[in-house]
Amino acid sequence: MEVPSEVNNRALSLANDAGVPVIFNYAPTRGAPVVLDERMSVLVVNENEAAELLGVSAFDPVEAVDAAHQLAASGPGTAVITLGAAGAVAAHAGDTLQVTALRVDVKDTTAAGDTFCGCLATALSEKMLMSAALAFANTAAALATTDVGAQPSIPRREEIMARLNV
Repeated sequence: MEVPSEVNNRALSLANDAGVPVIFNYAPTRGAPVVLDERMSVLVVNENEAAELLGVSAFDPVEAVDAAHQLAASGPGTAVITLGAAGAVAAHAGDTLQVTALRVDVKDTTAAGDTFCGCLATALSEKMLMSAALAFANTAAALATTDVGAQPSIPRREEIMARLNV
C-alpha cells in the first residue's frame, strides 16, 4: 500500500490472471481502497490494520484470531495478523495458527513488518507448511528488532534457523 491503490489493484488482477499467488501486505490501510478478495492468496496485516479494515478490535490474540477468520472469509485464502510482542495468528484453510513472540531486546522496530512479509514469502515459496512459514517469519521479524535501521537489521537465514533450533 506504499503505491497508489490503482497499481495494487492492477498487480492483483495481473497476478490472478497469470495464476501467480500473491502475499498482500495491506499496510498502511489508507481508508481501505483495495478490496479484499480471492486475488490475495495470503493477506498480512498488523493488529491496527486489522482493526481498521474490520472496524473491530484485534489487539490481543483472542480478538486477532476472530479477526483473522473474518478477513480470510472476505476472500483471501489465508489471513495473517502480526501482533508484535504477542506473536502472530493466522486463519488458514479453516484452521487457526498461532505463534508466540520470540523474547528479544528490542532496539528498533523499523523493519519488522517488511522482514516478516519477506520471510513469509520466502518460506512459502520454498513449500514450507503455513505453520512453519509463520514461525520462520515471526522469528525473523523479532530478530530484526534487535538492531537499528532497516536493511542492517534483517537477519540472515542462519540466525533465524538457529533461533528456531532447526
